[in-house]
Amino acid sequence: MPLLTAPAEKVLLFDSVQEGLPINHCESCLIHNMATATIWDLRTKFPKIRHLVETKGEVIVTERGKPRFLLRPYQARRSKRPPAVDFYERLVARMPKRLTEKQSRAIDDLNRGER
Repeated sequence: MPLLTAPAEKVLLFDSVQEGLPINHCESCLIHNMATATIWDLRTKFPKIRHLVETKGEVIVTERGKPRFLLRPYQARRSKRPPAVDFYERLVARMPKRLTEKQSRAIDDLNRGER
């Protein structure tokens, strides 16, 4: 009984990601349901990869058939406003501690000398 084989010609498929545009099934794994691409695809078909990132949100980049990188759109981090600086608290923290009355009199006596 002979085995059934596919015709040798290339089969065109329609991909939902590309909104009905025919893609060549025999090409590298540029577009799959999991949105993967190879490094070669990034170099040669960047507009298609960019469209995938914009529509799917993430694209897995493979190298030699193994997933290596994850492409996703850039989102700027929201910088939190730094807390307000309490200058009075900083000033008090850096000031020397207040002298006691006894210490103050001792310094005055030393400064006066024998008058």
